[in-house]
Amino acid sequence: MPIILDSPSGKEIDHQNIEAMIKILKRDFSENQIIIASIYEYDLININKINIVNRLIE
Repeated sequence: MPIILDSPSGKEIDHQNIEAMIKILKRDFSENQIIIASIYEYDLININKINIVNRLIE
């Protein structure tokens, strides 16, 4: 099952909790597909990064 995170670095979560969340994802969900919509980069392996330039739909 894929795991989708939309802007995990939002105002509601501090940096320490984001690091804890990434550690949990790496430890317990390493076999899952993880999709993160964010302007930040995270310490994950096997990243397939997709950049959207300008707009998704023009």
